[in-house]
Amino acid sequence: MVTTRLRRTASPRGAGAALGALAARPGYVRGSIGRAFDDPTHWSIATEWESVGAYRRALGAYDVKVTANPVARPVDRRAQRVRGVGAG
Repeated sequence: MVTTRLRRTASPRGAGAALGALAARPGYVRGSIGRAFDDPTHWSIATEWESVGAYRRALGAYDVKVTANPVARPVDRRAQRVRGVGAG
């Protein structure tokens, strides 16, 4: 299972488009979108793949890069802790 955490600026529509692009790739088994449990301003996409190779190939596909990358930029948890955001 792969979980991708989405930034606050991500929307459910953008997350849905990203999941749709991933779902169209070979090796995709299933996926879901939900709020991050520790920060309700973040979204997460959880996906399941037949293999690690299928997941990596999916990330390399042009349509996934164009659709998912603007939405699924990594969240820097260390920077948030340093600034005191989400500490607890």
